[in-house]
Amino acid sequence: MKSRISCFNAGVCRNLLRRCWPLWVGWFVLLLFLLPVQLAKASFWGEETLAQSLQRLTLSSGQDMVLISFFMGIVTAMVVFGYLYNPRSCGLMHSLPLRRETLFFTAWLTGFLPMLAAELLTALLTGALYLGEGLPLQDLLTWLLMAVCSNLCFYGIAVFCAMLTGSLLILPVAYLALNLAAWAAEDCLRAVLRALVYGVSTQGDEWFTWLAPVVWLDRRVYVQRLEDSGFWQVTGQGWLLLYAGLGLLLSALALQLYRKRNMECAGDTVAFPVLKPIFRYCMAVGGALVFTSSVYSLLLGGSFHGRKAAFLILALLLLGAGLGWYIAEMLIRRTVRVFPGRWKGLAAVCAVLCLLTLAAEFDLTGFERRVPDPEQVEVVYGYAQRNWTVREPENIREVTEIHRDLVDHKAQHESDIHYYGTWVMLHYVMKDGSSLERSYYINRYEVEEPGDVDRLEALLNRPELMEQRHSLRIPVTEKTFYAAQLSWSWVDEHQREQYESLNLSQEEALDFYAHAVLPDLRDHCLGRVWLRADGERLETGSNVSFHMELVRPGPDGPGGAEEFDSLDLEIDMDSAACLAWIREHTEIPVQTLGESMLPAA
Repeated sequence: MKSRISCFNAGVCRNLLRRCWPLWVGWFVLLLFLLPVQLAKASFWGEETLAQSLQRLTLSSGQDMVLISFFMGIVTAMVVFGYLYNPRSCGLMHSLPLRRETLFFTAWLTGFLPMLAAELLTALLTGALYLGEGLPLQDLLTWLLMAVCSNLCFYGIAVFCAMLTGSLLILPVAYLALNLAAWAAEDCLRAVLRALVYGVSTQGDEWFTWLAPVVWLDRRVYVQRLEDSGFWQVTGQGWLLLYAGLGLLLSALALQLYRKRNMECAGDTVAFPVLKPIFRYCMAVGGALVFTSSVYSLLLGGSFHGRKAAFLILALLLLGAGLGWYIAEMLIRRTVRVFPGRWKGLAAVCAVLCLLTLAAEFDLTGFERRVPDPEQVEVVYGYAQRNWTVREPENIREVTEIHRDLVDHKAQHESDIHYYGTWVMLHYVMKDGSSLERSYYINRYEVEEPGDVDRLEALLNRPELMEQRHSLRIPVTEKTFYAAQLSWSWVDEHQREQYESLNLSQEEALDFYAHAVLPDLRDHCLGRVWLRADGERLETGSNVSFHMELVRPGPDGPGGAEEFDSLDLEIDMDSAACLAWIREHTEIPVQTLGESMLPAA
């Protein structure tokens, strides 16, 4: 065969297509079921117009392409680059008078172009069947764009992984690791930090999940309904374009690796010797996090805290790192007999884990002791029983004092095992634009010194926070009223707690709200938060509660998009207006909470 410079070889392409055609036929059939066959159901959705139903099903199919392409990408890469993992096939292919660039581009295009052709044919067939029925052309093109971008992303990642290993069995493992490792490691790291660092908040921000493309796209690309028109749109297309570019970039890096790849590595776990130390370190660190998180959180239930938890976690980290390093060495050398071996790196990993664990436990960075200056705080967003916001300077100062008490009483709160307590979450927004976030667990019952709980309870019952809890988005009127009831509890002669409810009519509920609830709310003697069931709670609280539901129709009127709101209040013994109304209009046996917990005679 005459040698010539080319980026594509038709003979190699035909050979690959002849061996792999069932994959492409199966892909085309799957697409037909995902789009045109699925759109045949559009006429059965009675609450939408046909055009809206066609649009929703088309865009939802595009959203599904993210996960489907995730699996298709690795299968395609395994098929078209499968010759790299068999020494005989690898030697035969590279004995041809073709440049490596030619072989790479031929295999890459042979894998991608049939996927693209199937998607184009599916789009053309769908357009021929449904464009005349009301399917917008723009939404069909959006589906095609989402499908192509998903393919580019995951196929590019799979091809890159194909260059890193010489084993066909390791390839899907490497692909899953590259797509999921950052998300899994972040989740495990959060679990370890929650046990080691007092007050650390592991909620909210995602630190490394963007490095896990399939998880990130699954969370960011979705279909949502437009409230004003009833039609649908896709959110997150920009992320799809970005990750499609990442797939092309990794394909370019894969080409560079292919140029340098030793064909003798067919069958090896790691194709490049320079990557073997990196593989060992990643396996050691990953093994440490996964093993520790699994044993501590799942098997032990996170029941150890404080200094005991720190040393237990350190032992688990070291054991997990050793297991990860051993597995990596076993895979590299393809034998369980890995002693003696390269273990100095493991010693370094263990030393770093010891330093980091001890630094976290003994707060060498001062993270746990940091409490912001109240003069520098603009607003505090908090959670204790429910969300609340503090803006008044006096209340901000009280929040920081409570925060300081929680830090000072670390030994008391950190030793709790999370059975009878509550989470306190604080998010400070400073006047300079910076922020600070902390999260604490406090036991509400079995504590020697309940001062922290009492102080937090007093804060939650200040006027600013009480008004937030009881403010309604929907005004209480005859048009917005939906349902209301008064409920009460007692203990029968068999010491079983019983509940009963009285449904209020619209007239009764509006009268009770206007002439009883609102006056008591203005006097701040209704709707308190109780964190501890102590003597004051038993004497001040009553056995009666009030629940009301409101609904406001959307712009399309009844049956369209609706907004809901509700009000839940525990009535106290000093809620004079509410108790007077209940005694005048009902026969509910009002008792203190303590009395209602005594068995009936």
